[in-house]
Amino acid sequence: MTAVIKLRNNGCEEAVFTAILKWVNHNPLQREEFFANLFLQIDLSLTSTQFLTEASKESLVRNNVVCSNYLVDKLLKIQLDSSTGGEISSSVQGSDLPTYSSFASPSQPNPELSPKYLQNSPTPSTYYPTSSYTDKLLIVGGQESSADCIVYDVITKQKTYLPELNHGRSGATSVKVGSKIFVFGGGDGVLIDACEMLDLNEPNRWHLMSSLLPAREHCSSSHFEGHIYVTGGWNNGRLSYCEKFDIHNNKWIKMKNMNIPRDEHGTVVCNGFLYCIGGSQRSKRLSSCERYDMRSDVWSEIAPLNQARKGLACVVLDGNIYAIGGNGGGKTVERFNPTIGRWAYVASLQYARYHSSACVVGNKIFVVGGSSGEESRNSVQVYDSTADVWTTAFKTQKPVCEATVVAI
Repeated sequence: MTAVIKLRNNGCEEAVFTAILKWVNHNPLQREEFFANLFLQIDLSLTSTQFLTEASKESLVRNNVVCSNYLVDKLLKIQLDSSTGGEISSSVQGSDLPTYSSFASPSQPNPELSPKYLQNSPTPSTYYPTSSYTDKLLIVGGQESSADCIVYDVITKQKTYLPELNHGRSGATSVKVGSKIFVFGGGDGVLIDACEMLDLNEPNRWHLMSSLLPAREHCSSSHFEGHIYVTGGWNNGRLSYCEKFDIHNNKWIKMKNMNIPRDEHGTVVCNGFLYCIGGSQRSKRLSSCERYDMRSDVWSEIAPLNQARKGLACVVLDGNIYAIGGNGGGKTVERFNPTIGRWAYVASLQYARYHSSACVVGNKIFVVGGSSGEESRNSVQVYDSTADVWTTAFKTQKPVCEATVVAI
C-alpha cells in the first residue's frame, strides 16, 4: 500500500484516502495499526474542504490522536489564513468545516485507577499510546512487578504507566493485534488461565477475556489472520498442547499438538507459518525447532538451533527469525533464514541473559531485562541488523525478568 501511494499522481489524494480506508477495513485487526502512517502520507493541502469535513467523521481518524492532530493542523491553517486576510475560496466561507473543538478529546484518566497511571502523563497522547506510535514498547508483568504495565519511549527514554493487570503474572505471553494488547497465562504463586485485553485507544482498564483451556506459564504466542496461537508451556509438566484464540468471537479452539512438549520456548509467525523454537523438555534444553502449516494442520521439524537454549527471546525482522540468549545460549544470537533453512550466528549480546523479552521497534530489535543467573537485569539492548551490532539503549527503573513485551 505504501508503494502504491508513492506512485500516485498529483491531485488524487482523496481517491488515495478512499483506497486506504477500503484496504484497512478489509482486515482491520491486521491492518488498523498501519492506518496512521498511511494517512500522514496524504497531502491535505491538495484536498477540498468537503473532503476534510468527511475525513473528520471517519472513526479511524477521530480515534487516533496523530491523525486528528494532522487534520486539525490543516484546519487551523485555513482559519489562520482567514483571520489574517488571506484569500479563501468561497467554498470555505460559511461551510460546515469541523473546528478543533469538534474533535472528541481523550477523556481524563479514571481517578479510581492506580495513582501510578497518572505519573509522567502530561498530555492526552501520553494516556493514549495509539497504534501509530512506532517508538514505544510496553513491558507487562514480570517477577519484580507482576501487575505493572509500563510504556517506555525508546527515543526519549521516558516511561508511562498504564492500568495494572487484573491478575499479576510472570512468565506470561502477549500479542498486539491492531490497537489491542492481549496477555495470556503466566503465574503468580499459582498458574493462571485468565486472559486479559487492553485497547490502546481506550486504555482505562484491562478486560477479562475467555480463559485458556489449561492454565499454564512459560507458554508462547503469536498471531495470524484473526487468530492468536498459544503453544506449549508448563502445567505439572511440559506441554505439547496448542490452541488458538478467535479474536472476533472471543473463544478458544483446540489445534494439533506440537511434536515435542516444550516450555520456555519462542513462538513466531513468519511467511505464513507458525514456528516454535528451542525451550526445555524433561529439564533438558532443546535445540529442536518445528513449524506448523496452518493450512494443512501439520507440524514439521526444521533445522535445529546451533545451541540448545531455553528461556530465550524470539522475534522476526526482515523475514528472518532471531533466537536471542537463553539458558544455554548465553550471549549468543542465531538467525534463521526460512529460504535457506538453516541457523547462523550473528553478533552476540553485550551480556548473557535468559527469561528476557524482545520486540521490534523502528526496524531494530530491543531485548528487555532477563536474568544473568545471579540477578535480574535492568538494561535494554538494541540490535541494528544493518551494522550487526548490539548497544545499550537505556535502563529500566527496576530490574525486569520473566516479563512480556510488545511494541506499540
